[in-house]
Amino acid sequence: MEPRRTVPNPTTPDGLSQSALSELLGAFRAGDGVDLIRESVRMVMQELIETEATERNGARPRLLATQAGDVQLRIPKLRKGSFYPSILEPSRMRAPPRR
Repeated sequence: MEPRRTVPNPTTPDGLSQSALSELLGAFRAGDGVDLIRESVRMVMQELIETEATERNGARPRLLATQAGDVQLRIPKLRKGSFYPSILEPSRMRAPPRR
């Protein structure tokens, strides 16, 4: 008897499994897509902010406007000094390439 081969879960070019993509599409079709995206954006942004701040002393609320809608974030306060997450810094224009 030949050993059984396991078929890997196919992924999209973005690395999402087909089942996760199907679940997301189902949420979109049900009308929950924007809420799903908004919550995903909030979770990722909050996690990035939390990993950047050290020695926290509470947090302050911050409303961030996104294309998926407004997202409420908690910006950590530091015991010493000030903190503003680099992910929320305004993007800076790049200098044109030299010729």
